[in-house]
Amino acid sequence: MRALNAQGALQAIVVASALLAAGLGCEPSRTETKPPPTAGAAGLASRLSAANAIGGSTERDDALAKVSVDAAQAGEGAIVKTAIQQIGSTSVMDTAAADAARRLAAAGKGEDAVAVAKSIGSSSIRDETLKAIATGK
Repeated sequence: MRALNAQGALQAIVVASALLAAGLGCEPSRTETKPPPTAGAAGLASRLSAANAIGGSTERDDALAKVSVDAAQAGEGAIVKTAIQQIGSTSVMDTAAADAARRLAAAGKGEDAVAVAKSIGSSSIRDETLKAIATGK
C-alpha cells in the first residue's frame, strides 16, 4: 500500500512538473521592436536617393511621399523639404507636405513644419495645415 502511495505521489509530482513547464513555455514570446535600419538621417538620405532613382513618376512620387513622412516622424526637416520638392504630382506633394508638416510640428520642429506647410500649393490645405500647427492639433 505504501508503494502505491509513493508511486501516486511521484506521478503527481511528474504531472505537476509537466504542467508547470508547459505553462511557462506557453507564455507569448516578447520580441523587441527595433527601428528599421534606415531610420536615421543617413538611412533616410539613402531612401531618398533610392526614391529618386525610380523610373515611373507615380511610383517615384509615392516613394518620395513616404520618405518625407518618415523623415518628418524622425524630425529630419532638411530631408522632408528635399523629398517634398522632388514630388512631381501637385496633389501627392500637397498631401505629403501636410502630413509631414504636422509630424514635424509634433516632433518639436516648428520652423521646419511651417516652412513645409507654406510650400503647399492648395490654399485650403495650406491654411488647414498651418492652423493645425498653430493650434497644436
